[in-house]
Amino acid sequence: MVERAKDGRQEAQEMMELIKELRVKMKEYHEALDLQSRISQLHPPDRRAFRVAQNELWGGNLDANGLKRNPIVGGKTKDYLDTENDLVSLKTPVETDPLSTMLRTIWPGKEEVSRDGLSRITRFNERSIPIAVALINILVAIVLLVGPITSMSFVNSRAAILGMICAFTVAFALSVGLMTDAKRAEIFAGSAAYAAVLVVFVSNEDLSGSSSEK
Repeated sequence: MVERAKDGRQEAQEMMELIKELRVKMKEYHEALDLQSRISQLHPPDRRAFRVAQNELWGGNLDANGLKRNPIVGGKTKDYLDTENDLVSLKTPVETDPLSTMLRTIWPGKEEVSRDGLSRITRFNERSIPIAVALINILVAIVLLVGPITSMSFVNSRAAILGMICAFTVAFALSVGLMTDAKRAEIFAGSAAYAAVLVVFVSNEDLSGSSSEK
């Protein structure tokens, strides 16, 4: 077909032009797919920041009838933040584990009066949250590692030891689930490994006890 187009045949030339246009369209299509793929990987906005932006745009919380009190913009623009799923965050989201979320809710901060002169907002240093979470994680890790080893060393009852292993394993799973962003499979694997370590410790204690008796 290329040779026919070079020879001046009109049908071949038209076909080559269509192929060139198709190549351009395919390139644009692939670029659009790549862009859509990257956009789909963006994270949703932080819920707290989203609510603050809504209150600023709506002039405060919704009234008793679910209507916007005093929107700072009019027309369709006032409904811009109605749907959270339509928005994405360009910034990497902060830690969203349950512990961090709870600390942000109760963390003390400096109160300020909002722009409407009626509502009050609280500001705090975001860096303090990861520091507090890290300290809590360290303390819990120490308790869950040293606690069972120390306590089971003074227990001789088999039933009591099994109960303690179950209790510490449940505590470990809860701590991982509440203080980290671990997925369910990771929580299960970590809990299984933690329980295995406790079982091995108990088995070694039994072997050492039997050897000392002999």
